[in-house]
Amino acid sequence: MLITISGLSGSGKSTAAKGISKALGIPTVDVGKIFRTMAAKRGMDVVEFGKYVEKHPDIDRELDAAMLQLSKRRKRLILQSRLAGLMTAKAGLKAVRIWITATARTRASRVSRREGVPFRKALADITRRDRDNRTRYMGTYGLDLNDLSVYDIVVRTDNLTLEEVVSCLVKELTHVWPKRRKSPQPRPPKAGPPRAEKTSRSKPLKRPPQKR
Repeated sequence: MLITISGLSGSGKSTAAKGISKALGIPTVDVGKIFRTMAAKRGMDVVEFGKYVEKHPDIDRELDAAMLQLSKRRKRLILQSRLAGLMTAKAGLKAVRIWITATARTRASRVSRREGVPFRKALADITRRDRDNRTRYMGTYGLDLNDLSVYDIVVRTDNLTLEEVVSCLVKELTHVWPKRRKSPQPRPPKAGPPRAEKTSRSKPLKRPPQKR
């Protein structure tokens, strides 16, 4: 089973990937963590490194090519990356694709706590990163980060605990994966100019029933 988990900064994709990995016993690869490590080695934060990569697209291409090769070799893998869903769909790989979302303020609050920075700075940083990443991916691959048409599951995590997110996603995966195995190759993602994030398409998964 190939599972991709994508989302914007602070959406909760890393936490969800770790939880699903533990629940299902499937290894996970965090491409974003690799990107942050590359930034640190160059003495840059992720915003600065993103700008650098925008001028050196070969870095993106090399990283994403390695991601695709890994996806083809491993039969059981959770791949966590903003572009994982779009790139695997473009490559025609069968997978269950998950998009994790949350409001900008919720995401900024999480980043603020995680990185120990003021909320206003976190909000400004993720707003800039969202804009820069959309521009970069469109320029490098012709892919619109806001195209949710390739995703099988879309979940908003604002008001859900980690346990609720993982429980609901595991339940959804048991329904989606058998259908995905029998389905034809996925359609490639749509190309088009970047547009403002549309959150109206994203619906929260139902909370699991409480134990009595």
